[in-house]
Amino acid sequence: MKTLWRLLGQSAYWLSLPALWLYLRRSQRTRVGVVCGNEILVVRAWLGNGQWTLPGGGRHSDEPANGGAVRELFEEVGIRATTDKLVLLRSFTVVEPFRYSCDLFSIRLVSKPELHLQRFEILEAQWVSLPDVTQLKRSYELVILVDALATNGLVTADLLQ
Repeated sequence: MKTLWRLLGQSAYWLSLPALWLYLRRSQRTRVGVVCGNEILVVRAWLGNGQWTLPGGGRHSDEPANGGAVRELFEEVGIRATTDKLVLLRSFTVVEPFRYSCDLFSIRLVSKPELHLQRFEILEAQWVSLPDVTQLKRSYELVILVDALATNGLVTADLLQ
């Protein structure tokens, strides 16, 4: 059933690409790299191209980036966080397939929480070890996260091997 639902979501994504381009262009978005031990939480959206990405989404117009990240983290996967626990890793612009700005945060957890996926947005979620992330069909934001974690000294090189 999950495979059928994923195929429907991918088909809907490609069919709605022009509308999504209009809706998402120049938007401000957030992503949160949730790290527990040597694992990262990755999600796959129902409406998407099948890539694994990070929890997060669009910011409201009057919302600070870290506030949007906390809200989206709770809405998508049910993880409660506070803005003081987030670390801003990088701000960047994504240009393909939509142009938008993105603030990438990380949060380190001591134990894995029970996940509550937003039913009509997140198709699946999983914890993936840092070395195994490279084996996934992954989004640009997920590639940036692994690089930013290493660059900022938030993970050691041995965890990436």
